[in-house]
Amino acid sequence: IATNLGQASGFFDLGLIRFTSGLLVGEMRTVRAYAGGGVQTVLPWPQQPAVGDTFSIRPGCDRTKTRCAALGNLLRFRGEPHVPAPETAA
Repeated sequence: IATNLGQASGFFDLGLIRFTSGLLVGEMRTVRAYAGGGVQTVLPWPQQPAVGDTFSIRPGCDRTKTRCAALGNLLRFRGEPHVPAPETAA
């Protein structure tokens, strides 16, 4: 899906896109990648969206403190950013 949402590449990665009009109304998919105004979904659509179909899209979360802060949601961050990687444990 090509669009111009005015966001940086990767902003909608792991998010959700849902059609709100047209033949795909109600269909929802996980966003695999967003770059250059294009949205790539994890699963294909049952048919091509038509010009003029509308949709809503939400940014995804990769469960990092940095991403949570970028989305203005740091107060709800419940991760463990300071746990060392398993391969560093002695």
